[in-house]
Formats: sequence, structure tokens, C-alpha cells
Amino acid sequence: MSHQGRIRPLLATARIANVPSVASNVWVGIAIGSIVQRWEHGGQPVWLHAVLLILAGVFLYIGGNFLNDWHDRDWDAKNRPERALPAGLFSPATYLLIALLCGAAGLVLALLVSWKCAVVAALIILLIVIYTRWHKKAAWAVIPMGLCRALLPVMGFVGFAVIVRFRLTPEFGLPPPSMFITYHAAALLIYIAGLSLGARHESSPHPSAAALAVSKAALVFSGLLAAALWIFLSVKAGIIGFLPFAVWMLVCLTRYRRPIPVHVSALLAGIPLIDWIALLAYCLLMPPLSYPPAIQPYVIACLIIPPLAFTAGRLLQRLAPAT
Repeated sequence: MSHQGRIRPLLATARIANVPSVASNVWVGIAIGSIVQRWEHGGQPVWLHAVLLILAGVFLYIGGNFLNDWHDRDWDAKNRPERALPAGLFSPATYLLIALLCGAAGLVLALLVSWKCAVVAALIILLIVIYTRWHKKAAWAVIPMGLCRALLPVMGFVGFAVIVRFRLTPEFGLPPPSMFITYHAAALLIYIAGLSLGARHESSPHPSAAALAVSKAALVFSGLLAAALWIFLSVKAGIIGFLPFAVWMLVCLTRYRRPIPVHVSALLAGIPLIDWIALLAYCLLMPPLSYPPAIQPYVIACLIIPPLAFTAGRLLQRLAPAT
């Protein structure tokens, strides 16, 4: 097969359509980490550190996907023979090497920002291994899978602390930034767990009605949890931040309810909308023009990155499947 004919299978293995959501997840951690100090960095390379952390998250995510397909190659040979490894497009050793190189790259990039980021990155790698080893055998594996997502904003948060030196105590009437990141990470964990649980049962011959109900409840609750602290600060800003997520969930549970791959792809594309709950509310509370000119690009980035990630994810799903 030509090199061009191998590109799409590689992009599918990398789950390239989900990469924009990874960037959004890391960015929201960076943004929440700088809520109090407003991106005031004393000349340190703030944008460079942000890019390094986002790239670290992307490499960890792609490496995890290649490891997953490498581990599942025998199962795929029986159930998904069209995938790249069963089809013989690449050798298993190639996939394992890509997984190891991506994992190492993510760890090194995180370490370039701080040792704390490297610790979080190492924990993500451990959870990837746990999920990969047991996800075909046990329903509880959705928890380590969700934790991998939940730790992406945490990595951005703790790495950015080195630069902006946020405080862990309330200031100016705000809850501490650590509380914001805890709520947001928990929301991502619940969303991914609910998505995975629903996909697992809906694709089974005899889906459990109770499990499907729990899945739907988890999806909705994740958005409410992400909005909770923002509603505490401003009911108007919190509700406006929640609206795009709520509308997309309604679309996913109605128009994109079937078939299952379409439903799951739509839910995966909606991950950045959880980030937008926080960042849209934040931008409504602190309009970009209220900041000094040097800080305005940061606030504008907070406003546009999640919807751009959502749009990019949907477009990339036309190029390669998200699941």
C-alpha cells in the first residue's frame, strides 16, 4: 500500500479527531491556575510553557492510543479486522515503538516545565497502562480512562504554578484555584466514565437499562459540576457558560443517538465544551478589554480555544474516526 494509503489508518490509530480536545483540557488547567495572578509572569516564557504542556498532553494521548491498539491487536484481528494492525499495514513492533516514543516525549516536555508536571505525566502513563491492560475485561477500567483526561488540566495547573505562583487560599472573594481545578477535573472524569459506560452497554446485545440511565445522568451531572463554582460567583455567567454544553448534550441524546459510533463521536467532540463552561464564565466575569493590553491575548485565548477545539474535532472526524 502507498504511503498515502497508510496515513489515514495512522490518524485513526492516533484518534486525531480527539487531539484538539486534549489541547483544550490542558489549556483550561493553565487558565484556572492563573485566575488570581492574571498571567503576570515577570518576563518568564509563559506562552512557551503553555505550548510545551499542551504538546506533552498530546503526545501522552497519542502514545496511549498506539499502546491500546498494540495491546488489542489479537482482539481486533477477530472483531475489527479492518484496523491497521490486523490488516497488516504496520507491524506490532512499529506501534509499540511509537507508543514508547510518544510517552517519553510527553514526559520530557512536561519535565521541561517542572518536575511536578512530570509527576502528573508519569501518573497519566501509569493509568494508560492500567486501562490498556484491563479495559476489555472489566467495566471499572472506565475510571483510569477518565482519570487520564482529568489529569490533563491538573498538569496544566501545577505546571503553571511555577510561573504565576498562584495562591492556594481565597483572594478577592474567590474560592481557591485548587478548588476550581478539583471540580473541573472531577467533571471530566465523570463525563468520560459516563461516555465509556454508555458506549460499552449500548453496543452490547442486551444493554442494561440501569447502566444506560447512569451513563446519561453522569454526562449531564458532569456539566453541572463544572458549572457549580462559577454559578456560585455569578449565576448569569455560570448559566451562560453551561448553555453550549447543555445544548450539545441534548443534540447528542436526540439527533445523534444512533448509530452508536455516531453517538460516541459526538460526545467525544463535546469534551471541550466542558472546558468552555469554566472559561466562558471566566471571560464574562472579566471581559478582555478590562485587562492591560499585554494580558488581553491570554483572556481572548480562554474565550476561543474550547469552541475552536470543538469545531476542529468535528471536522477531523471526517478525516479519521474518533473511536
